[in-house]
Amino acid sequence: MMEQHPRSIAASLSIGQRLAIRDLDRQFAPLSCAANVAKRLERRSPKRPALAISRPGDGGREFALNDIGMAVKEVLW
Repeated sequence: MMEQHPRSIAASLSIGQRLAIRDLDRQFAPLSCAANVAKRLERRSPKRPALAISRPGDGGREFALNDIGMAVKEVLW
């Protein structure tokens, strides 16, 4: 996959994905309502690389942004 610019990745995201990225950071955190969106951000697609990572937590999966996800978050702000 070609490396993409964070601005072009941000432009291809849905509103729900953008909101989920704004709520995430490098610190792992549980997401209740946005967990399904964060799971999609964890997988790469033909249009973009993976933007999040996850791990098991006490109350379910916890999510955090990876380096590319943080770069996209900077563009969104």
